Amino acid sequence: MLVDNLADDARLTRMKARVEQLRGFASVPLKTRDRIYGTLNVHTHDRRQFSVDDVHVLTSIGVQIGYAIGNARLYHDLQASEQRFRSLVESARDLIFQLDAASRIVYINPVVESLLGYTPGEICAASARGLTFVHPDDRQNVTAKFRQMIDGEEFSALQFRVITKDGQHVRWLSLSNYPLLSNGVIVGVGDRA
Repeated sequence: MLVDNLADDARLTRMKARVEQLRGFASVPLKTRDRIYGTLNVHTHDRRQFSVDDVHVLTSIGVQIGYAIGNARLYHDLQASEQRFRSLVESARDLIFQLDAASRIVYINPVVESLLGYTPGEICAASARGLTFVHPDDRQNVTAKFRQMIDGEEFSALQFRVITKDGQHVRWLSLSNYPLLSNGVIVGVGDRA
């Protein structure tokens, strides 16, 4: 929308424009291919005939702003989605953890503390040194199974023992896993015990 003198335009309804004595006006949409987010409005105090070049520049700026707004909304939506799923996993009563490509536990949900007495940080740190919290009689088998998981093998009821942090109790876990893929390549394993 282009207006060279707002004072002569019947569509002028905002008192602020009258008080400020705005005359020239250009408005272009803030848009992407499939959505309009608003408008970019340019006002001048003098009468102004906006040129074709002015319109091209403003339209280009409007498109860039539209994509920036769209990207910001996508980022916000992604963060909100991630937070919902993180809350779901972190409040689960099942033990949920993730292995990286080197068979190390890189994430474990907080329920580990009530089940085994370890904090998630302690489990991740211990995993970097080996599976020291796994019962010694099961450690070799679990280490081999974790490597098989990284190679793509899935288990639905892998059973093994773990030792609580105080060393006084042994708990049995039954593990199910699934591969974590990126572009068809296994980059880790998700597990639920």
